[in-house]
Amino acid sequence: MSGQDIPSNPSEPQGSSYTPPAAPSPPPAPPQVEGTPGLATASLVLGIVSLPTCICYGCPSLICGALAIIFGGMILSQIKQGEAPESARGLAVAGLSCGIGGVVLSGVYWILQVVGVGAMLMMENM
Repeated sequence: MSGQDIPSNPSEPQGSSYTPPAAPSPPPAPPQVEGTPGLATASLVLGIVSLPTCICYGCPSLICGALAIIFGGMILSQIKQGEAPESARGLAVAGLSCGIGGVVLSGVYWILQVVGVGAMLMMENM
C-alpha cells in the first residue's frame, strides 16, 4: 500500500468524502434590558444628599447639587435623543430639582453667613 491508500482518519471508511463539522455559531447577543441609567440614579442620590448638607458650611451641598444638576441635564438630553429609556425621566427630574434646591439653600446659607459675620463685626465696633 502506498501512503495515499491509507485513510487519514482510521474511523472514516475508505472511499467516503469526509467533511469536518462546521464551526459552531457564536452565541446570540444578550438581550437589551431596559433598566435605569446610572446617571439618573446618581442625579437623584446627589440631589437628595445636597439638601441636608447645606448646613455643613455649604460646600458639600454646592458640590453635590452641581453634580446632580449636571447629571440630570445629561440624562434628560439622552432621553430626548432616544439614547436612554423614558422611564428614567422621573429620577432625572427629581435629581435635577433636588440639586437646584441644594444649590439654592447653599447660596442662602452663604449669604446668611456673610450677613451674620458683618453684623457681628458691626456689634463689636460699637
